[in-house]
Amino acid sequence: MGPTLIGLLQESVVKYASLAALKHGNPEGGLRTVTFAELYAAVKELGTGFISIGLTPGTHVALLSENNPLWLTADFAILGSGCVDVPLGTEITDRELEHVLAHADCDFAVADTPASLHRLLALRRRLPRLRKIVVMEFSGPKPHAGTGDERVMIYSWEEVLKKGRTKIARGDRQFDLRAAGVTSTDTATLLYTSGTTGRPKGVMLSHANIMHTVSTVGGNFSPEPGSAWLSVLPVWHAFERTVEYCSISFGSTIVQSRPSAWKIFDDLVSVSPEYLVIVPSILEAMEKSISKRLGPLQDLLVRFEKFYQVFSAFIRGRYPRFRKEERVLEIFAAIPPLVLLFPLKILSHVALRRRMRRHFGGRLKAIICGGGPLPAYIDHFFAAVGVTVLEGYGLTEASPIVALRAEKAPVLGTVGRPLATVEVRIAGENGEALPPGRKGSVRVRGPQVMLGYYKDPAATRQILSEDGWLDTGDIGTLTVDGNLVITGRATHALVMKNGERVEPEPIEMAVQESPYVQEAVLVGRDTLGFLLVPNMDWLRRFASSRRIPFRNPEELASHPAVVRFYRDEVTALLVARGIRLPGGAPRVVLVPGMFEIGRELTRTRSRRREVIAEIYAGLIDKMGRS
Repeated sequence: MGPTLIGLLQESVVKYASLAALKHGNPEGGLRTVTFAELYAAVKELGTGFISIGLTPGTHVALLSENNPLWLTADFAILGSGCVDVPLGTEITDRELEHVLAHADCDFAVADTPASLHRLLALRRRLPRLRKIVVMEFSGPKPHAGTGDERVMIYSWEEVLKKGRTKIARGDRQFDLRAAGVTSTDTATLLYTSGTTGRPKGVMLSHANIMHTVSTVGGNFSPEPGSAWLSVLPVWHAFERTVEYCSISFGSTIVQSRPSAWKIFDDLVSVSPEYLVIVPSILEAMEKSISKRLGPLQDLLVRFEKFYQVFSAFIRGRYPRFRKEERVLEIFAAIPPLVLLFPLKILSHVALRRRMRRHFGGRLKAIICGGGPLPAYIDHFFAAVGVTVLEGYGLTEASPIVALRAEKAPVLGTVGRPLATVEVRIAGENGEALPPGRKGSVRVRGPQVMLGYYKDPAATRQILSEDGWLDTGDIGTLTVDGNLVITGRATHALVMKNGERVEPEPIEMAVQESPYVQEAVLVGRDTLGFLLVPNMDWLRRFASSRRIPFRNPEELASHPAVVRFYRDEVTALLVARGIRLPGGAPRVVLVPGMFEIGRELTRTRSRRREVIAEIYAGLIDKMGRS
């Protein structure tokens, strides 16, 4: 039959019954603990309750919820009932929500709050299949839900749990039988892509697809049973969801935090986790927060540690190598400076790294980072302060982890080696396999590759070949050691009039090293320039130091002295990184306001480049004429 996700939970309950599976905020304060045994008991009761109200095998169930301690229970109850869940975040627009639920053929829904319930009810006339909704947090009288063909049955969470509990007490074993009948080849979930280039597509992942990632990721890090994972990502995110399954398999504890840099630091101190799961945008915010708190000595030691990294990487072989070369010479060349710098290294350990260790709770082993490219300066900063970052790479269509740095030997500047039995090939323009060091299209093949796009065989054929190779749409290269380096997205390349292709991501990440820059987007065709979202805290400091008067952010962002400062800042960063833009000196335009999820950003904080180009078309045209 093969491994299934509900089977994973059942096995973990046998091994780790009394250990904490989940910890979450308690309304009375502190954290409430849910053991593995308690989690499975709730899953079984809810699943039995689902079956009693008509949930049949193969039903597609929308799961509309933000992070909620009940989410995991709902997920496993749906999967154990032999059904397919369709997870969605509540920040999805009504238009996207309607599209996904209609396209995914959802007959049943689980909503987190009354607000989510009312959104679903408002769409019911355009969603004729949706007939039953369970609400996690609900009190008071149920709203009117239509009559006749429009009627929707509404159930509270406790109501369904009670039905399940009563049936189990009377000897009902329907959930056990359903769970036993689930096979590894069954579709487990439909994950809708974030829609950066068009309407979301439903990625079909089987139990076997996801379980391959869960069962192989242990080769990169091996948490002890009972270790804690601090999680800040939305649980419907493919990366976060898979990591939570991994935590279940390790017998670890998932502790839910909040996606804000300063709140994460509070939780790190109070929870003292061994692992933190995060995306690059939040890691960047954390770096800026730490940098502001560093004194002159600590700042100097960070610079020293970055310098020291170069020589220590030669000794340990932890740098991207694209040619087979004699490492003996590298090692001998690195030994003298390491010996001379050793006293400073001791000072750094005492004055910097010990302080940072306390800052991160005292027990942190690694930060696992995925969901987007990690800027090099962030990578080197956290290595300098003694925090191991395990950058991973993947995509929803690959369940979603393809490669991940190993905890024992992370190589900065890479996303690590592919997981066991996962094949990665760098393809040239004609599809030929390229050797290490050559840049090309990243292709992936293995047991974790999706079944296809739901009801879209044409789109499936465009990305997935007959022999199983998935075209990721990313550009990258392999090192001689088998580590993968991602350099950008093929679809994001800017094509100049002379045919030259420019990959924006590495250039944007270089500009975002500035503390004055929150977001940088490279735009243009004839000439290139940057749309910059300023870090307003740092910009106000600059305005105060230069005595620049302003009444609002818009006036400050358009002030000639501010624009000149940002142009010089961008130019200096590009020169320092050896980056030359076609067309000469870069142009800049400041956007006086944060990018918003649902507008410029997807729900996973990826940039919607087509939308950005449309929203700021006037500014981009003005930039091109300046």
